[in-house]
Amino acid sequence: MSVSGRIETASSPETAPALSPLARIIYAHLDAQGVVRVASDGFAHWFQRSVRGITGLPLDKVVDRRHFDAVRGFLHDPVTLGRVEVDEPLPRPVGSNRRARFTYLPQFASGSCFGFLVIAADVSAPAEPETDAAWGPDFEHCAAVPTVVLRRGAPDSQVLHANAAFGALSGLDPARLGGMRLDPGACRWLTAESTERLCAAVSQGQATSLVLRARQFGTGIPQWVEADLLPHPEAGDLVFAGVRDSSRERELVLIQQDLERRVSERTSKLMQTTRRLQTEIAERERAEQRGRQTEARAREAERRAQLGTWTWLVSSDEIYWSNEIYQLLGMNVEQFDRRFRALVDAAQADDRGRVDAAITALINEQRGFDLEFRIVRPDGEERTLRATAVRDDGAAGAIEMTGTVQDVTYHRRLEEQAALQQAQLVQANRLTALGTLVSSMAHEVNNPNSMIAINARIIATALNDLEPALVAWAGQHPDWQIAGIPHAELRDQLPGLVGDIVEGARRISALVENLRGFTRPQPERAFALFDVNESVHGAVRLLDRAIREATDDFALGLDDALPPLLGDRLQIEQVLVNLMMNALESLPARDCAVRVETAIEAGRLMLRVRDRGIGLPQALGLRVFDPFVTTKAERGGTGLGLSISRTIVEAHGGSLSLSPDAAGGTLAEVTLPHAETRQ
Repeated sequence: MSVSGRIETASSPETAPALSPLARIIYAHLDAQGVVRVASDGFAHWFQRSVRGITGLPLDKVVDRRHFDAVRGFLHDPVTLGRVEVDEPLPRPVGSNRRARFTYLPQFASGSCFGFLVIAADVSAPAEPETDAAWGPDFEHCAAVPTVVLRRGAPDSQVLHANAAFGALSGLDPARLGGMRLDPGACRWLTAESTERLCAAVSQGQATSLVLRARQFGTGIPQWVEADLLPHPEAGDLVFAGVRDSSRERELVLIQQDLERRVSERTSKLMQTTRRLQTEIAERERAEQRGRQTEARAREAERRAQLGTWTWLVSSDEIYWSNEIYQLLGMNVEQFDRRFRALVDAAQADDRGRVDAAITALINEQRGFDLEFRIVRPDGEERTLRATAVRDDGAAGAIEMTGTVQDVTYHRRLEEQAALQQAQLVQANRLTALGTLVSSMAHEVNNPNSMIAINARIIATALNDLEPALVAWAGQHPDWQIAGIPHAELRDQLPGLVGDIVEGARRISALVENLRGFTRPQPERAFALFDVNESVHGAVRLLDRAIREATDDFALGLDDALPPLLGDRLQIEQVLVNLMMNALESLPARDCAVRVETAIEAGRLMLRVRDRGIGLPQALGLRVFDPFVTTKAERGGTGLGLSISRTIVEAHGGSLSLSPDAAGGTLAEVTLPHAETRQ
């Protein structure tokens, strides 16, 4: 009997696209049966090619009219509205009669059945050998692969078919899965989250792979599975899912990750311990080095310095000291009371409290002291003494102290004078640098400062407007805090805080204005004649300590016949100090030399500072004279010294250059016109 209605047949094998290995496995599994899709009107809308192989009929006669009539009955029968199986004899053009089983699986959408998926299977004699061979090894492999056939739908997708391997994996009965809706409420195997992900992937109808979380039905064993989704190339709403149990692999991955985490934590702890030990060892070595240096300095001081020594027995107040102490105090033996208190009373009143506190700490806390204090000798001369002491408990618990006293008046005066002069030069450099900085940055400071002042006033107005609302809110929430401060307390502080901001902005503005006034051009200072060699000697005196600490080979080479220079002596001296400090700081060892020379060449006065230091990096080039360019940032260099020095030299009509010295190191050369050439 011919079939009326629309029949869409699949494309022939000759025109079918090439299939991937996974697609061939799914086709082989599906081709074990024939599939027909029947709509609710009874018409067959889609056939699978294997239907013809089972029934032996042409595609337009593969389903008898009786089956369509039966389908219509099933659609309206509430009892049979579900999975229905019908066995029918089928004549074949060649060979004996066969029997086929037709399984009707209803398809639902929005709660109503809109058609059936009819699966035809040959249930008579075993399949002919040539048919099995035609299926090929892919089908044999697929039988062991858990596979599910899904249909995409709106709003719900459905499970159409599942093989026995899937049932063994999931613990579900494959025969009961046909027609099951694919949603978290109906799925009893996957977790809700994994079911939602699977639904979303099926709805997209694209080939993809998912890692899903499941729990085997019946046993409750947790599972990790990988599902490979492949849409049917001919029936767009059919999706095949090959499922693989990856629980063991996942478990191994988790175990590996846990092991890696533990190894990482252990390694991190070991590294931290190693770093801590290295730090402790380095600190101990530095402490030992400091101790050795202190011991060496003490031995050298004992050899060179003439010190007054003393010993005090605290319990009996007996004191013994050398004759040098009497000389330091300007007294003779008859004038001095041989009690320790007499030495303390000799200190000036302003320093006596510090001496008392140091002695008390030495007695009670066993701490030594090293301090300086001033005395006034009987002849009225003020001197500065340095006293050191340590505690040495004798037998039977007797407390004994020993120490030294040294007159350091001359050294302190020299240091104070050098510090004052150095501070003056530093201040001059700072003022020059400040002028450069302020002139370029005043605008940049004023803009944000104005914004701060304006915004602070806006905040003050806003807080005033918000006050009623804040008070009402605080009344409802008595424990309310703002920035960790109770509202009642902060309410009284806020006006003052905002006022402080406004006042701070005003002070910044005033400070910037004062600095701008400082940097405005001032009347030019009058130049005077002076001897450049005297400026060299003055710079050497200022840097005396730095020279002694940096090198054992410092020398001057001055031309006594130099003509006078017309200029600012202090500024030229500042240039010399900058160049000499750069030379001293570049020396890698104390045996490296520094030379300062003056000469008259080609009618020009020459100042040269040579060093055997590490030299200047070639990459700097002329940038060495740019402001804020320095190679001594780690030692506090500002990068302004050379820039300021060149400005001063050019203001005197001269030039400043830096170049590698032929003997190694750096040559700084200042060329100036002397007084006769400037007239």
